[in-house]
Amino acid sequence: MEAFGASGLGMAELSRRSGVSYDAINKLKRGSSGSTSAENAERLKAALSEWWPSSHNQSLVAVAGRVGAGDQVPLVDAFERGDGLYHVTRPPELLGRSVVAVEIEGESMLPTYGPGDVIFYAREADGVPSEALNRVCVCECDAGNGWLKIIRPGDGPRLFHLRSLNDTVPTMTNVTLRWAAPILVHRAAAVSGRAA
Repeated sequence: MEAFGASGLGMAELSRRSGVSYDAINKLKRGSSGSTSAENAERLKAALSEWWPSSHNQSLVAVAGRVGAGDQVPLVDAFERGDGLYHVTRPPELLGRSVVAVEIEGESMLPTYGPGDVIFYAREADGVPSEALNRVCVCECDAGNGWLKIIRPGDGPRLFHLRSLNDTVPTMTNVTLRWAAPILVHRAAAVSGRAA
């Protein structure tokens, strides 16, 4: 049903295009029918074919590394594109977007972010875009360490103050950042969508 969500079609339109009854589609969508016949599955797949490849191929995201929620953690992304520590299901609201996932390491941002939580973000290039300012971001400094911090303008070019969500952790001042990217989606470890 992931391709159905990506398509933006209503159930009546999908029924018309596929020849599968509205009631059968409704039961699948609600989860009250755990499966459908092979014939209906093929009909639905054919009706959703223009959305099927992108949503099917993008259903998993590799967790590229770990980022510190306060602790200094080397942000290691030594994996080939598409590989990682493990894979998680892509949040439906991020279908069609090029995103990166990282796992939180450390406990200094509890209860907001905890160890094993997964953060999704998008990063097109190096640098700190204006939309990253005053937001919680995944960021990497010139030393290669990664954090989850609120990014504030610093006292000079390419310098930023990195504030923790935990008020007991002092703000890191005038840090040179390679890049920063605002968080798009946060998933707690218990519901991270880790693929088997």
